[in-house]
Amino acid sequence: MKKRLKSFVYLLPLLELLFGAAATLVPALLFFFRLKQAAHGAGSLFLSSGDVLTMIPSDHFLSVAFDRAGWAERPATILNAPAKVVEIVVSLLVAHKANWHPASLLPSTWHALVYPIYALPAWVYIGLGIDAGIGRCLVRRWNVVLSLFLALTFAVLFCGLRFGISAAEREGQEQLSWFIEGFALWAVLFAIPFVAWLLQRSGELRS
Repeated sequence: MKKRLKSFVYLLPLLELLFGAAATLVPALLFFFRLKQAAHGAGSLFLSSGDVLTMIPSDHFLSVAFDRAGWAERPATILNAPAKVVEIVVSLLVAHKANWHPASLLPSTWHALVYPIYALPAWVYIGLGIDAGIGRCLVRRWNVVLSLFLALTFAVLFCGLRFGISAAEREGQEQLSWFIEGFALWAVLFAIPFVAWLLQRSGELRS
C-alpha cells in the first residue's frame, strides 16, 4: 500500500477524492447533525434564512444539509473540468438529455458531489504522466499522441469559450466562467505526459 501511495497514479486521485469529501460531505454531515440536535427529536424544525422562516420536516434534514454543500461547485468544476464529458454521457444514458441530475438534489450539490468521481480517470492519467516525468515509467508513443490531442482539445475549448463568447453572454452564467478556468488548467495538465516524453528523449540523447 505504501509503495502504491508513492506513485502519483494512486496519490493524485486519492488526494482529489479527499479534497472533494472535505469540501462537500464533511460540511453537509456537520450541518445535518446540527439540524438533528436543534430539532431535539421533533418532527420538524423552523430554519431562518434572512427574514424568512422555513419549516423543514425531519426526513428532509439530510437533503437540506447537502443543499448547503453546493458552495463547493466552483472548486469542483475548475479542478475537475473533464468531468463535464462524463456528465454529458451519463445524462444522455439516464435521461436522454445533457444536464440530468437527481430531483432530490440541487444541480450545484450534484456537481460538487459527482465531478470529483467523474474526473478520476483524468487524474489517473495525469498521475501517470508525472510518474513518467520523474523516471518511474516510460511514455509510449500512443500516450504522446493522446496527451497532445487532449491538451489541444482543452486549449481549443478554453479559447472558444473565452474569446468566442462575449462578456455580456457570459454574464450570469457562473458555471461557464468556471469551466473556462478549468479548461485552461487542464490544457496544461494534459500536456504533462508529452513534457515527460520530451524529458525522456533529451535524457536518451545526452546518454
